[in-house]
Amino acid sequence: MGPSRSRSSRLEWFEYVAASIGMAFACSGFAMFGQLFAFATGWVLLGAVVIAGLFCGALSLSIGELASMYPSAPGVRTYLKAAFGDHFSLAVTFAMLCVVLLFAGVESFAFHAALRQLLPSLSPLAGMTLAIATVAGLNLAGFEVPRKAQLVLAGLIVALLVAVSLLALGGSTPVAPVEAAAPAGRTGAVAAVGGAVFLYTGFEWVTPLGRSPQAYRSRIPWSMPLALSVLTVVFGLLTVALWRCVPGSILRDSLTPHIVLGERWAGRGGRLGMVAVSLFATLTTFNAGLMGGSRLLYILARDRRFFSWAAHLSPRTGNPNRAVMAIAGACWLAAIAEWYLNAYSQAATICAALYAAVYACFGLASVALRRTRPSARRPYRAPLPAAAQLAVAGMMGLFGLALLAAPRVDGAAVRGGFALIVAASSALAFVFVRRATAPDAETPAPLQNPFEAR
Repeated sequence: MGPSRSRSSRLEWFEYVAASIGMAFACSGFAMFGQLFAFATGWVLLGAVVIAGLFCGALSLSIGELASMYPSAPGVRTYLKAAFGDHFSLAVTFAMLCVVLLFAGVESFAFHAALRQLLPSLSPLAGMTLAIATVAGLNLAGFEVPRKAQLVLAGLIVALLVAVSLLALGGSTPVAPVEAAAPAGRTGAVAAVGGAVFLYTGFEWVTPLGRSPQAYRSRIPWSMPLALSVLTVVFGLLTVALWRCVPGSILRDSLTPHIVLGERWAGRGGRLGMVAVSLFATLTTFNAGLMGGSRLLYILARDRRFFSWAAHLSPRTGNPNRAVMAIAGACWLAAIAEWYLNAYSQAATICAALYAAVYACFGLASVALRRTRPSARRPYRAPLPAAAQLAVAGMMGLFGLALLAAPRVDGAAVRGGFALIVAASSALAFVFVRRATAPDAETPAPLQNPFEAR
């Protein structure tokens, strides 16, 4: 019994780490590499990628503490509501739903760009529609990638990326990039850290996956920094391989730099391997993103913070099918708009800046709850003093601001899009909070912690 339980415990650890790793890999993340090379190159960019990984690792400790206080809860809504109240948390939640829509546009087009390596005649409209329709269909059917399959997929992605990177670095004479220094100076270097944070986003999506309350004492909290350690090594190797082996002029215009690297240094096999990485990443991250967004919309509707039609559950699968269809339809419209306007670069930058702001809020929430709820049960307590957590949160905010302030031709569009999302999210939060607190409003049924029912 003892050895069997020990093996089961180790497997559970690996599953959580693999889930955290898998959620961070996305086609849109690889597309972000092109923008990073517009901000900085060489050792400056490598430093930015490593620093982003270290700050995400420090922040994950705060998220782990929050997750132990509210196990299996939808983080962005629950953590920020407990720390800062209904209105603020609702505004940030709506902003995160906007991130899902923007992310879907970048992800679906990057998926099309990868799939076109196999089907050259595939049109962008067909490729994006295929990606979103497939993921929506999986969600409507109630399909989730099995945990052991996530473990295998994460291992394959890591192995393929490391293999191609090492093969490129160990190959023939490196190709000198067009620029050897940071093109945008110090602001660009700080902005590169903000953009690199986007490479790691999604690692925290492991927090609702705990099998029991015991998982939140150490396994879930520590799975995130372990996953981020692996991701930092993988992205660091990929950064050096791209910088040394692919001209910067090619990288800045590519949505699939990993495929360019694979084909350049491993031929057709390397190209197909990197296409597989893109497909695996879409299967895990895009599917989880759309599923998470639809469930978040369902919870808001059930709490009367959104329209009641989204609170419907399918009697067959138990999934919020109306919310799934609403999110999928909005994602498709966002993808078409980004394609028509050729706004992938702007959308990815806005997503990165918003994510940096949300991560800053998580750090602030952990500190705020230590002050306002010092006696609350915390099975896991982050080994960081409040001052360190505040410093990490402040730097995350700074990285996001640097992304918005970085000199670029379309800077006004990026800042305008960011401001529009913030304003629209705040307005929606105001409207729905006021609607829910009206004198004739019904009191919503409390959401039950699934572990309390066991």
